[in-house]
Amino acid sequence: MDIPAGPRICLGKDSAYHQMRMVLAILCRFYKFNLVPDHQVKYRMMTILSMAHGLRVTVEKRS
Repeated sequence: MDIPAGPRICLGKDSAYHQMRMVLAILCRFYKFNLVPDHQVKYRMMTILSMAHGLRVTVEKRS
């Protein structure tokens, strides 16, 4: 998510970050995330660390 800084900073930046944290907390409360077995995680070195082939996970509803 690109939110520039300086004199043209986004006025809703703090609200957007707060909403992202809330959504992540809700997802983690109701769902369980696990790495797919035998999926090898490889990193791609860039300015921002990212996965070379994505990060494969399974999602299960918590009981």
